[in-house]
Amino acid sequence: MTGSTESCSALATLTVSALTLEKDPVLALLGKLASRHQLKVDVKKGKKAAPTELKVLNHTVPLKQRAAIVRSLCGMSLCNALDRSNGLLGACSGAGSGEAAMVMAGICSWMSVASSLDHPSTNDANVFLGHLDSHLETRAFLTGSAAATSTVADLDLAVAMLRSNKFAVVENRDPYDGHRNVQRWLRQCYADFVRLTRGTGIAIPLLPVPVPGPKLPIFFYSFDESAMPKENSKTKPAASEKQQQPQDAKNKKNEEKKKKPNSQTAPAASNKNKGGSGGAAASFDVTALDIRVGKITKIWPHPEADKLYCEEIDLGEEGGPRQIASGLRPFYDKPEEQLLGKMVIVLANLKKRNLVGFPSHGMVMCSSNSDHTKVEIVVPPEGSKIGERVVFDNTDEKKEPEPENKMAKKKIFDKISPDLKTNADGVVIWKDDATAAKTSGGILKGMPNGQVA
Repeated sequence: MTGSTESCSALATLTVSALTLEKDPVLALLGKLASRHQLKVDVKKGKKAAPTELKVLNHTVPLKQRAAIVRSLCGMSLCNALDRSNGLLGACSGAGSGEAAMVMAGICSWMSVASSLDHPSTNDANVFLGHLDSHLETRAFLTGSAAATSTVADLDLAVAMLRSNKFAVVENRDPYDGHRNVQRWLRQCYADFVRLTRGTGIAIPLLPVPVPGPKLPIFFYSFDESAMPKENSKTKPAASEKQQQPQDAKNKKNEEKKKKPNSQTAPAASNKNKGGSGGAAASFDVTALDIRVGKITKIWPHPEADKLYCEEIDLGEEGGPRQIASGLRPFYDKPEEQLLGKMVIVLANLKKRNLVGFPSHGMVMCSSNSDHTKVEIVVPPEGSKIGERVVFDNTDEKKEPEPENKMAKKKIFDKISPDLKTNADGVVIWKDDATAAKTSGGILKGMPNGQVA
């Protein structure tokens, strides 16, 4: 089939530059989902982005507005095929005119929100998340449609939020923490996007990395479990019946053993819980953290994550500098001038983990304001020595920090970090002013009245 014949057989032709498709995964997705008999995609290559337009068969005037093009590709221009198969317009094509009109109005409104997300008028991310969280409290998706999957408006807003610096990851802190309905919705949209783009090669913005994980169970509407990223998945393969039956019997035996009174162990257990201490986890304090002075000796942008820097940091260790990834790119746009050669504070007793394929071993500690729109590294005072441990007033300075595996297993940092902050003078403290952080050079300071993590 010749190019001209193929062009004539299509219902519509989308003319778009390769640069635009790289930056617009939603538009790229629709181009991949559409049948080649319905849509011809004419990709223009070059260093400059060419204008995007959609020419529909028998229509004399092409569409040039991005939002209108996206909705048209999902709807009548391609015979509603993408809506029926994927619910991208809320599966409203077969509904009554009143319901369909309401759904389409909602989709148009939310796509407008997505397109204006980085506008200066939308300057308070926390307020925006609060409104969105309230809207999603009684909904699985943005519009009140019958679709069992994300609509194009859901995908458009979710991608815009993941790409926006206003909702940036600071270290490993989830910027959506405290907005549970948004967290649930965002993860569902991500799962749907992964499912729809599987095998297409379209790059997807990454989900934020939550520190403590979801505070409440998250439900997934029509959830495709295989679509979730491996590092966020906690699902283990099911055991076979032969393996499961002995395990169930063993568990039952252990439960029965616990119920039997034991004169030797019962008093000890009673003493352990006396006074309502809540167990061993309650005894952890800030001395469990191994916070060290380091120096950034090398820094470069992460090749696959647009919010991360990769760093080599000298902590005075025999093995050489550590590699650490930090979510600082939205806040430091000139790393070689602003960060290279800087003394920093590093939480060193964290287990090594891959952050978008980069082996990160530790965390550069920063102070931030309440909505994480402003972030600054905590710089040790002049005279601090590379590799020395940060200590806190009124604590046992000789107490050894907890090992990495215990830090991870007991989630110790998650328990301690809410009380790690700066006071009105910018002094890094734990709980109150009486427990200030210091090195041999003096007290640590950061952004006043900030959270330290």
